[in-house]
Amino acid sequence: MNIGELQSQLDALKSEAESAFTSVADATELETLRVSFLGKKGKLTTILRGMGKLPKEARPEAGK
Repeated sequence: MNIGELQSQLDALKSEAESAFTSVADATELETLRVSFLGKKGKLTTILRGMGKLPKEARPEAGK
């Protein structure tokens, strides 16, 4: 994995989240989406774990 791939995954996730969150009908659905994106096993967490696979010198840039 490289920084470009990580950035494209984050951009895709952002678009997906924006789309999903704009169509929320109630608080229960909102909470379900929040957990699916930001929870311990959520989509963002999974992507950020991939930062550990980046070369050591690329990690500071990716962390920004």
